[in-house]
Amino acid sequence: MRENLEEKNPYQQYLESGGAFNEKDYENAIQKVRDAMEMTTHEMPSEQEKPIENQAQHRLKTMVENETSPGKHAQLQIKMMAEYAGIELNKDKADQRAVLYGILRDNSQSKETQNRYSQMSDQRLFAEALRMLEDQDALNKLIEANHKIGTHCPICSKVVTPGESCR
Repeated sequence: MRENLEEKNPYQQYLESGGAFNEKDYENAIQKVRDAMEMTTHEMPSEQEKPIENQAQHRLKTMVENETSPGKHAQLQIKMMAEYAGIELNKDKADQRAVLYGILRDNSQSKETQNRYSQMSDQRLFAEALRMLEDQDALNKLIEANHKIGTHCPICSKVVTPGESCR
């Protein structure tokens, strides 16, 4: 009875929604997206006004805003996946879902997590980002667009049969 009264932590909710990342990687990704979103929302002084250590942050912010970062391919990929699924991304400022997808995509290629997550498709990584951010509406749209009977679903990595649900 007590379990029902206790509020579930975000990681537990993520797991219950079908999440695949372990708690350490989940927490790391959430912290990175918070940091990235904070960096893109704060006004930065001009190059001459700031100390040397903040210049790197300013350059990163500029690259993200101008879509000239090494993650430009990831940005184009997320735009195509979102459009295909009917998910509206924020065009005026950095979209948290797109930022987290980029973080997960970059992390899946790092030496630390390569063995655990490198086999995940872009759609699966986007689904994981949506689960982490508890965006069930967008997750449902992504699954509906990709989980079709008789096809290979890039989210659950199965050939879809009638009545089978996507994780």
